[in-house]
Amino acid sequence: MAEALTRALREALAEFGEGVEAVVRYYCRVRYGLELVELRGPSDVAALASCLLEVFGPASRVVEERMLARACSALKVDRGSLPKDFKEALIHLMRKAAERP
Repeated sequence: MAEALTRALREALAEFGEGVEAVVRYYCRVRYGLELVELRGPSDVAALASCLLEVFGPASRVVEERMLARACSALKVDRGSLPKDFKEALIHLMRKAAERP
């Protein structure tokens, strides 16, 4: 995954307070065997979405939207052009990031 997208996702998590990024990264790694710097495709995106839901419950939508907003800003993509679903939108952004030099 492109560095700009990875950084945007991590920064979005950090906006929610000290240690939030570390907790999510730890939970993803322990529960799903997933490193946030290694989102490789739809199954990893689904695992991230499940992790966020388990950690934040219904508030995960707020976290997901913040992550997408940060990623869109980093990649200069209009959020309105993306699917509404977090997983589909993130997969789209991953493809956009892969196209970048």
